Amino acid sequence: MHTEKSLRDWFKNEYRPALEFTSICYRNRIYNMDEKGAKIACLAREEVVVPIRIKEIYVRVPQNRLSLTILECISAYKKAILPLIIVSGVIIIEW
Repeated sequence: MHTEKSLRDWFKNEYRPALEFTSICYRNRIYNMDEKGAKIACLAREEVVVPIRIKEIYVRVPQNRLSLTILECISAYKKAILPLIIVSGVIIIEW
């Protein structure tokens, strides 16, 4: 677990010198990217009836699900790029 002091030391001794070495000195050029993977399944002809107090339920999901990745990107200048969603592709023409 990191402490506030260890993070300040890392920023001062490692991160800031790396930014200066690479000439990245502007906040609008520093971005943080985060990605999250997910699987989507559309179950056909299945209904689930549960008591009203139940907020989550787990059901069997077939293995033929669609995988996707969602990327978010936020700059140190407090600006964000719209989220990017990457889904599985299909090769139409093979070489």
